[in-house]
Amino acid sequence: MKYSRLGFLAVLLLQAETGKGADFAWTQCTKVVSVVNYLPFSGEVFVTLSAAPPGCNGEILHVPNTIPFRIGKNGVNDNNIASLLDVALAAYSSGHKVLIAYDPTTPACFGAAIALGGTKGDCP
Repeated sequence: MKYSRLGFLAVLLLQAETGKGADFAWTQCTKVVSVVNYLPFSGEVFVTLSAAPPGCNGEILHVPNTIPFRIGKNGVNDNNIASLLDVALAAYSSGHKVLIAYDPTTPACFGAAIALGGTKGDCP
């Protein structure tokens, strides 16, 4: 139950920051297989999924199935990226699946939100 609240918090942070529900796509329920914290170097967190959405090529890290979260993109900022990292790490360590909101208009598919367990608890 705690993890569902974290995912919901990440979605709320996105909506509060962008001021609206932007036109993001959502991944299908998928497992987080790695999390890379590049915050000290480039202001980014990389989340690698067991299956990325079609069209997302992992071009930033050159790792397939990777969704980057970058400060300054899609409502991600200094105030909320740590909570996105926390949710990604919780998903990785618990094995729960996630939904990730991302920008489908670029091959990098920059992330915007992570919903641990899905937005309605529909990802076990």
